[in-house]
Amino acid sequence: MKKNTIIFLITALITFSCQDFLNVVPNELISEEDVYDNIKNADAALANLYNALPNDGFPEPELGAGTDECKHHWENPPILKYNLGAWGPTDNPYDNWTARYRNIRAANIFLKNIEKTTIPGDLASYYTPRIPRYVAEARFLRAMFYFELFKR
Repeated sequence: MKKNTIIFLITALITFSCQDFLNVVPNELISEEDVYDNIKNADAALANLYNALPNDGFPEPELGAGTDECKHHWENPPILKYNLGAWGPTDNPYDNWTARYRNIRAANIFLKNIEKTTIPGDLASYYTPRIPRYVAEARFLRAMFYFELFKR
């Protein structure tokens, strides 16, 4: 009994003494306020939206192989799951819903914050006329992401 009490006390001491160590906020993360506090960071956020555009050049031949129109030249392509009926809601080779909704959210955050982004005086002549274009580009990209969801 005494041994169990000592083990319990040591376990409780170790568990509750780690609380400060476990509640550390990471300082390498960039918050939304930090991104849109500087116009150059906001410009990078727009470039990140372009980086999220799907590359449909590669999978297009594979989509034909998902039917009886053609045969894929690889031995085990992802589209083979469609032909075999081996795909499902948790194992879909062309499931892009999570990524597209993440991109739509990023575009919405960009549209919400780009007008409030501070522009330094020496960069104002360059960036101020570009803000409406950035808004239009982000709206187009958001529409493109919605269209990607609609296609599937």
